[in-house]
Amino acid sequence: GAPTGRYRGTCTNTSFDPPLNAELVLKLDRRTGSLIEGSLELQGDLVGGSQFAGLLEGHELRFQTTVPGESLIEWKGRLQGNEIVGDYTARLSSPEFVKQGLGTQQGVWRCVKHSSTKT
Repeated sequence: GAPTGRYRGTCTNTSFDPPLNAELVLKLDRRTGSLIEGSLELQGDLVGGSQFAGLLEGHELRFQTTVPGESLIEWKGRLQGNEIVGDYTARLSSPEFVKQGLGTQQGVWRCVKHSSTKT
């Protein structure tokens, strides 16, 4: 089926010990060829959600979210049935993080399709 719809799951930042977790809501709204538009929302110990325009080629999903002045996050995921599993790389501009060697952070995420509606 079409991959558009609403997905819910978790996001884990593995650059910290213990890891930081957040709940994740991914909406894939509109697909035109390999272009896909949507939004990502994080609730919990992590920030980094935003609207995005990304690419879906075959089963591979790629997009970026931004927190203006703070971070750019590259998300990669693989669609497996109703599930998307992937990883991400966050680049943070905060001098505090950079000083601690946390200017680049890594993590993993996964989510399951919750509904096919646009709500």
